[in-house]
Amino acid sequence: MSKGKRYIERRTILSIATILFFLSAVARAETPVSIRSGAASEPEIVASGTGEVSATPAKAAFAMEIKTLAPTAAAASAENARLSRAVMDALRAASVRTEEIVGTQFSVGANWTYDESDGES
Repeated sequence: MSKGKRYIERRTILSIATILFFLSAVARAETPVSIRSGAASEPEIVASGTGEVSATPAKAAFAMEIKTLAPTAAAASAENARLSRAVMDALRAASVRTEEIVGTQFSVGANWTYDESDGES
C-alpha cells in the first residue's frame, strides 16, 4: 500500500470517527434527561450549580450626628467636642486610621421654646 493511500485511509477513518462522535453527542442531547409527570416529552437541558464569592471589604462609610443641648453655646460646644473625641478614640481603637476619618459640619444655633400662655418665646 502506498504512503498516499494510507494517508487518505487514515483521514477517512478520522473523518468517520469524528462524524460518529458528533452524531452520538447529538443523539444524547436529544434524549430527555428527566421527564416530569404530565410534561411533554421534549428534549431538555437541565443544569444546576452553586457558587460562593468572598472578598475583603475595601471601603466602609457611615454618617453620624452628635447633637448637644446646653444652656449656653459654649457649654454645648464643649460637650460636643468631648463626645466627638470619644467617638474618634473609639474609631482609632477599632484600627481606623485618623486620615480616614472625616468631619463634615459643625453648627451652633439657638434652641427656642414657645410659651403658648403669653405668646412669647
